Amino acid sequence: LIETAAVKFYEVNFVHLLRTIPSMSSRTLVRLLKKGNAYFLRQGKTDHAIYGRVVEGRRYAAPVQMGKKSLDPNYCKRVLRQLKFTDEEIDKLLQKASR
Repeated sequence: LIETAAVKFYEVNFVHLLRTIPSMSSRTLVRLLKKGNAYFLRQGKTDHAIYGRVVEGRRYAAPVQMGKKSLDPNYCKRVLRQLKFTDEEIDKLLQKASR
Protein backbone atom coordinates (compact mmCIF):
# COMPACT_ATOMS: atom_id res chain seq x y z
CA LEU A 1 0.00 0.00 0.00
CA ILE A 2 2.83 2.41 0.82
CA GLU A 3 4.59 1.62 -2.47
CA THR A 4 1.43 2.30 -4.45
CA ALA A 5 0.86 5.62 -2.69
CA ALA A 6 4.45 6.64 -3.41
CA VAL A 7 4.13 5.72 -7.08
CA LYS A 8 0.85 7.62 -7.40
CA PHE A 9 2.40 10.65 -5.66
CA TYR A 10 5.33 10.52 -8.08
CA GLU A 11 3.07 10.17 -11.15
CA VAL A 12 0.85 13.08 -10.12
CA ASN A 13 3.80 15.36 -9.39
CA PHE A 14 5.62 14.31 -12.56
CA VAL A 15 2.60 15.20 -14.69
CA HIS A 16 2.33 18.42 -12.70
CA LEU A 17 5.89 19.37 -13.74
CA LEU A 18 5.22 18.72 -17.41
CA ARG A 19 2.71 21.49 -17.96
CA THR A 20 2.91 22.47 -21.56
CA ILE A 21 3.56 26.08 -22.35
CA PRO A 22 3.48 26.89 -26.05
CA SER A 23 6.25 28.62 -27.90
CA MET A 24 5.41 32.33 -28.07
CA SER A 25 6.81 35.65 -29.17
CA SER A 26 8.36 38.16 -26.78
CA ARG A 27 5.33 40.40 -27.23
CA THR A 28 2.94 37.60 -26.26
CA LEU A 29 5.00 36.71 -23.19
CA VAL A 30 4.99 40.36 -22.09
CA ARG A 31 1.19 40.48 -22.50
CA LEU A 32 0.87 37.40 -20.29
CA LEU A 33 3.17 38.92 -17.68
CA LYS A 34 1.17 42.15 -17.61
CA LYS A 35 -2.10 40.22 -17.22
CA GLY A 36 -0.47 38.50 -14.24
CA ASN A 37 0.32 41.86 -12.56
CA ALA A 38 3.97 41.95 -13.59
CA TYR A 39 5.35 45.33 -14.53
CA PHE A 40 8.21 46.75 -16.59
CA LEU A 41 11.13 47.67 -14.32
CA ARG A 42 13.84 48.80 -16.70
CA GLN A 43 15.60 48.12 -19.95
CA GLY A 44 18.55 45.76 -19.66
CA LYS A 45 21.95 46.48 -21.20
CA THR A 46 21.28 44.44 -24.33
CA ASP A 47 18.07 43.06 -25.79
CA HIS A 48 16.54 42.20 -22.41
CA ALA A 49 13.81 44.04 -20.55
CA ILE A 50 13.52 43.46 -16.81
CA TYR A 51 10.03 42.74 -15.50
CA GLY A 52 9.06 42.62 -11.84
CA ARG A 53 6.26 41.30 -9.70
CA VAL A 54 5.33 41.57 -6.03
CA VAL A 55 4.14 38.38 -4.33
CA GLU A 56 3.27 38.34 -0.63
CA GLY A 57 5.17 41.57 -0.06
CA ARG A 58 8.36 40.36 -1.78
CA ARG A 59 9.65 41.70 -5.08
CA TYR A 60 10.86 39.40 -7.81
CA ALA A 61 12.47 40.26 -11.15
CA ALA A 62 13.25 38.40 -14.36
CA PRO A 63 14.86 39.34 -17.66
CA VAL A 64 12.80 38.87 -20.82
CA GLN A 65 14.40 38.66 -24.27
CA MET A 66 12.77 41.25 -26.49
CA GLY A 67 12.26 41.23 -30.25
CA LYS A 68 12.10 37.44 -30.62
CA LYS A 69 9.43 35.91 -32.82
CA SER A 70 9.68 32.56 -31.07
CA LEU A 71 10.79 31.93 -27.51
CA ASP A 72 11.47 28.40 -26.31
CA PRO A 73 8.67 27.08 -24.05
CA ASN A 74 11.23 26.21 -21.36
CA TYR A 75 12.50 29.79 -21.41
CA CYS A 76 8.95 31.13 -21.01
CA LYS A 77 8.31 28.80 -18.10
CA ARG A 78 11.60 29.81 -16.46
CA VAL A 79 10.63 33.50 -16.66
CA LEU A 80 7.21 32.76 -15.18
CA ARG A 81 8.78 30.74 -12.37
CA GLN A 82 11.31 33.48 -11.58
CA LEU A 83 8.37 35.82 -11.12
CA LYS A 84 6.75 33.24 -8.79
CA PHE A 85 3.73 32.39 -10.91
CA THR A 86 2.01 29.26 -9.61
CA ASP A 87 0.83 26.46 -11.91
CA GLU A 88 -2.76 27.60 -11.43
CA GLU A 89 -1.88 31.19 -12.36
CA ILE A 90 0.00 30.01 -15.45
CA ASP A 91 -2.98 27.88 -16.51
CA LYS A 92 -5.38 30.84 -16.09
CA LEU A 93 -3.10 33.16 -18.06
CA LEU A 94 -2.75 30.66 -20.89
CA GLN A 95 -6.52 30.07 -20.99
CA LYS A 96 -7.16 33.81 -21.21
CA ALA A 97 -4.55 34.16 -23.96
CA SER A 98 -6.07 31.36 -26.05
CA ARG A 99 -9.49 33.06 -26.15
